[in-house]
Order: sequence, then C-alpha cells, then structure tokens
Amino acid sequence: MRVRTLFIALSAVVVVVLAAWILATGSVLDASDIWVKVSENNATIFLNLHNKGLLPDCATAVEVIGEGSVGTISLRAGLYKTTMDNNLIKVSKICVNPLSTVKLQETNVEGYRIIVLGDVEKIKVYHIYITFESGEILHLHAVPGIQHQRIAMCSIDVENV
Repeated sequence: MRVRTLFIALSAVVVVVLAAWILATGSVLDASDIWVKVSENNATIFLNLHNKGLLPDCATAVEVIGEGSVGTISLRAGLYKTTMDNNLIKVSKICVNPLSTVKLQETNVEGYRIIVLGDVEKIKVYHIYITFESGEILHLHAVPGIQHQRIAMCSIDVENV
C-alpha cells in the first residue's frame, strides 16, 4: 500500500513539474528567410515564422516603419492570406503550433504574407514588428538589396522586445 501511495505522489509531482516547465517555456518565436517584393505603392514581406516552444502562439498584428531618403515613415500593414482561387483576404491572426514553422512565402497556392501600403519605393530599411497573443513582439529588420524584378533578399535581425 505504501509503494502505491508513494508512486501516486511521485507521479503527481512529475506532472506538476512538467506542466510548470511547459508553461514557463511557452512559445519561443523566431523568423528566417525574410525578403521583400516591392511594387508600386505596396510591398509584400515574406518570411518563415518558427515556434520552438511548447505552446501555440498567434500573430495578431503587424506594424511596419520604413526608413528612407525622406526620413522615418509609418506604413499601413496587415496580415493576409492568398486563397486557392488566388484572392487576397485579410486575416485577424496567423497561428504557429508548438515545434513548427508557418511559411509566409510567395506561392501559387494558399499562403500567408504581410502586405505594406504606402510610399514604399523610397524605403531603404523596413522595421517589422509582429505582435503575438502571448504579448511577445518580434522585431525584424529587412534591408532590400538590388535584384532582378525588384525582388530583394533581406538580412534579418530578430529581437524579443
């Protein structure tokens, strides 16, 4: 009887410690492969969002500030999804499950992306702030380069603010 009670108590302690560890770890967000496609009066930002944590998290807002020849400009930005019939719809959030990646990449099929509106042709550095449900803010720096068809690969600097 004592062995059974000890086993149950030890199991309960392990469950509590494991639950506390999962909650303490939460979501661990990161981004990679960021690039910007600049068009007339808009830009599209593509990237991969990674969650290396043990809890899901969702991007709920995006803010983009541009630096360029005219100084600092606050630009309108939003989270979007391309549907199967190639329509673009605004979404309220983009969720990243634990230990997984969501690709915000240019494809011919369904995919997420960040659309930026405004005087984007004068921007030399994009500061992208992605806010998540957990309260974490991912700060990315995208620096367009000069490439064919105005598609620019960018460097990335990720900060947890």
